[in-house]
Amino acid sequence: PGTYALSALSTVLNALYASGGPTKKGTFRNIKIIRDGKLYKTFDIYKYLINGSEKGNVLLQDQDVIIVSPYISKVEVLGYVKRPGTYELKKGETIKDLIKYFSGFKSFAYQNRLLVNRVTGKQREVSEIQPKKQPNFALKNGDIITVGKIINRYKNRVSIAGAVYRP
Repeated sequence: PGTYALSALSTVLNALYASGGPTKKGTFRNIKIIRDGKLYKTFDIYKYLINGSEKGNVLLQDQDVIIVSPYISKVEVLGYVKRPGTYELKKGETIKDLIKYFSGFKSFAYQNRLLVNRVTGKQREVSEIQPKKQPNFALKNGDIITVGKIINRYKNRVSIAGAVYRP
C-alpha cells in the first residue's frame, strides 16, 4: 500500500508491478480501479495471463486508486498437472474452469478421477470426482485437488525374451 509516482502512460499492471503485486492474501481476480470516488473498472489478472485479455487494464490518471481486496476462495492443485499450485476462484467457477487455469494434465495423469480433500467446518472430507461427468462440480475455499498417476499396466502387450536379436 502507498502512493506511487508513475509515468503518464502507466496502466493497472504497471502500478501493480511498481507496488510489488498482490500479496498471498490479495486477490488476483477482482482488482478495483477507483476514479473520482467511484468504481471505474475491475481487472482480472487471470484473464490477462490465460487469455491475453487486457479488459480492465486501463491507463491510469492522477488520483486514481487501485484496491486489491483479500481473496475470496483459493484451492490447491497437486500431482500430475502442468502447473501445480494455488488458484483463486471466483464465485460460480467450477472444476472445468480450474483445469483451464492449471493448463491441463501431464501425459501420465489419471484424468478419470480427481481426489478432493475438503474441510467441512467440523472435519476433513475426502471424495473423488470425475471431471468429464461432473464438469460443474463446485469447489470451495481450502479444497486440495490431487491428480494421481496412471497405473503401470499395459493393454495389448506381448513380451519376447531369450535368445532373440531384438527382445
